[in-house]
Amino acid sequence: MTAPFFTVVIPVFNRAAALGRALRSVLAQTERDFEIVVVDDGSADDPKAVAESFADPRIRFHRQANAGGGAARNAGIDLAHGTLVAFLDSDDVFLPHHLRTMRELLESRPNTAGYARTIVDRGRGRRFLKPPRAIREGEHMADYLFADRGFVPTITLAVPRGIAGRVRYSETLRMAEDADFAIRLFLAGCKFVMAETPGATWTDQADPGRTSARGKSERLAVWLETHRAEIPARAYYGCRGWAYAKLVARDNRRRALKLYLDAVMRGCYAPKLTLVVFLQIFLPASGYRRLADRVVPFLGWFRSGLLLPQSSLSASCGQPNWITRTSRVMTNEGIENPISKHH
Repeated sequence: MTAPFFTVVIPVFNRAAALGRALRSVLAQTERDFEIVVVDDGSADDPKAVAESFADPRIRFHRQANAGGGAARNAGIDLAHGTLVAFLDSDDVFLPHHLRTMRELLESRPNTAGYARTIVDRGRGRRFLKPPRAIREGEHMADYLFADRGFVPTITLAVPRGIAGRVRYSETLRMAEDADFAIRLFLAGCKFVMAETPGATWTDQADPGRTSARGKSERLAVWLETHRAEIPARAYYGCRGWAYAKLVARDNRRRALKLYLDAVMRGCYAPKLTLVVFLQIFLPASGYRRLADRVVPFLGWFRSGLLLPQSSLSASCGQPNWITRTSRVMTNEGIENPISKHH
């Protein structure tokens, strides 16, 4: 049996109701040379029934005791047969061309990971496109993620199976796993290239059940110190003054301000981003989301102009009509935390 070009790994935990939509988006890909590995991370509902309802031999199902998103993705990597491993979260969807775009981007580029922009869907017609730019030639991945507006979405990432198996996702971090994986891939010598065309839709809903800010801040602090010697100083202080300070601010706003000002004085951020980071740290999360959704576009922190098919914006799994149905998407200029997407 010939191995597929892609293995699409979908971890799922208590999201059986959403899984079918994710699977349909993969099965609707214009690129047909793939398999799907669904990894159930100890769900209390029944994702196996959902996967089996498709009766498609390309879908394989694996169940494990609950161990977190990183462990689930690693299990999928271990089970993969494909040349490239692509990842999708169970509540998100690929756009129909995504795997074809990744194949065209990566087939002749050895030791290279590909990723694409993501449409961030917050409901009620609020959709943003991120990241605003690709990683630059010679730019350190940590600088791109921690001191600028960079983002490598797990749900559009495609990685050669060999290097994915060597680097692997962290099974203990339980936050910022996408940033951690991208940085360690970079440190292992993997190159990165971004497709300008969006590859997936990320359903971004506030989740009150996520890990506490205190637990997150402690883990992020340990991660930063562990990798301090491997990342540029700008990235180290940029992360302390942004992502880490945002978590610290929940309990100690004075300390968060000190971390932020230290990063600013070291020149970690561009001037416009400096203000954005301050607002993100010190505004309540709900207030900042409202600002991001409603006020920021009018202040010029988004740029518009990318036309996408309406069917793509609604995460349709069918072929988009590129001629008759278009809708404008705003390009996110960096108002989001660069490590905000996790499980």
